[in-house]
Amino acid sequence: LLRVIEDGYVRRMGSHKTKKIDVRIIAATNKNLRKCIRHGSFRSDLFYRLNLLGITIPPLRKRKEDIPGLTREYLKTIQTKTPWQVENRAMSVLIRHNWPGNVRELQSVLLRASLSSENNKIRASDLFISDPNEDLPLFSEVL
Repeated sequence: LLRVIEDGYVRRMGSHKTKKIDVRIIAATNKNLRKCIRHGSFRSDLFYRLNLLGITIPPLRKRKEDIPGLTREYLKTIQTKTPWQVENRAMSVLIRHNWPGNVRELQSVLLRASLSSENNKIRASDLFISDPNEDLPLFSEVL
């Protein structure tokens, strides 16, 4: 990978021919890579080749104000004839949750809720949110 990033050439497995490529690499992690470099679990040369433009996005639990907008946008991607509605109580449950799985967890919760909801209206009782401290998921009514 280092050589590909540096030189812009790849060779298919088993082939003797190299091929010029023009690609951009977007990489993401939830780890502190500088800390990983210090502990020897990530190569510094790879870090410096990949880290041309670093963007830090705080976890969803630190930007609760994004939850209503993310919810609306994600529900638009679930194809239905009528638009989705989210009851205020359901939105409150979504905002109160800590979201250890970040946006992917929010998407999963909304997809599950859309499958159990009636009339394209998501209620608090439709939300099935896992408690990271327990093995079994809890219904939002319990939260």
